[in-house]
Amino acid sequence: MIKKLRLRFTIICMSILTIIFFVMIIVINSLNYRQVEVYADEIIDILAVDGGKFGDSFHPDKEPFLGPEVKYDTRFFVVEFDDYLNPVIVNVQNVASVSREEAVEMSLEAITNNETRGFSDEFRYMVKKNIIGTQVIFVDCSKQIFFARLFVNTSVIVVIIALVALSALVWYLTKKVVRPISESYEKQKKFITDAGHELRTPLTIISANAEIIELENGENECIDVIKKQVKRMSEMTKNLVMLSKIDEKEAIQEFNNFNLSDALIDVQANFKKNIAKENKELSYDIEEKIYLNGNEKLIRQLLHLLYDNAIKYSISKVYVKLEQNKNKVILEMSNDCEKINESEIKNYFNRFYRTESSRASNIDGSGIGLSIVKEIVDLHKGDVKIYSSEKYEYNIKINL
Repeated sequence: MIKKLRLRFTIICMSILTIIFFVMIIVINSLNYRQVEVYADEIIDILAVDGGKFGDSFHPDKEPFLGPEVKYDTRFFVVEFDDYLNPVIVNVQNVASVSREEAVEMSLEAITNNETRGFSDEFRYMVKKNIIGTQVIFVDCSKQIFFARLFVNTSVIVVIIALVALSALVWYLTKKVVRPISESYEKQKKFITDAGHELRTPLTIISANAEIIELENGENECIDVIKKQVKRMSEMTKNLVMLSKIDEKEAIQEFNNFNLSDALIDVQANFKKNIAKENKELSYDIEEKIYLNGNEKLIRQLLHLLYDNAIKYSISKVYVKLEQNKNKVILEMSNDCEKINESEIKNYFNRFYRTESSRASNIDGSGIGLSIVKEIVDLHKGDVKIYSSEKYEYNIKINL
């Protein structure tokens, strides 16, 4: 339980940090790419003013964002068309990677896009109407885009490394954070175990004295009540001690491959007399030779609790099904009973929870059985659910 708590705490912390980091990456890199656009548009605007070149209107001292070297570093080309989209001027002197034909083709594509500004591969362009017809200016942004992408890759790598390091740090710190909880949990388990052992002696004495009184004075209602309550308290004590002793490490160490079909039939045989005595019908569909890797002792206890629960609360019939579906073992136990409240189902696995109807009907029970079932199923990395169906009011399904 403590390990699961640490893991859950770590996952929550790292999920929050991951979201924050990647939102930061998206925002920062979006601004970075936007800066590339702004930089290219400023250059394009200067070129457009001077007819497609750096002319008298360019004053480096007034453009600190661009700098005096931009005039020599910028790679660009300009194409002008007449009103019939025939190329009139094609200036590719300031770029080596684009031929005249490619410049014309890229310019026509930019015009047909019906956008004033945009990107064509790694070129930023602007389409502008002038006296001749249409002027298209392209500025090479490959250098800026390269550094922007490099920053993206670097930031992602740095964030991943940071998240891995933080995961290890958070995992280490959670040990100290949950230490008080761990100590409290261990004390609680020890208290329940010690209390369980201490209660056994007085319960045994009460039971023995009740038997003696019954032998001396004969059967009477008071003695029956005492014996019934002693049995109930003994069962509750046994279940509480078992619940406190389900230790994940120790239980996993005792995992082995065993025949679940045989275990189910074996446990079922112990309840056949009770079923017959109460005039209830038992039907089952158990596949043979289904093996499970788990703690056989705990699984047998789980089966015992399921049978006991089904027989105790059933009206007339109980149905058991065990099957293998690919890599999953599916165990289902159903019985008829009074109508269950769907809103209460989520509480069935809580310790000491009992419905009002079960309390009113004076059915023996402590409300611990299903919580033990849930603990054992969780230990085996399975899942368990309770639902109502047309055929049976109460169905419990376990996937292992």
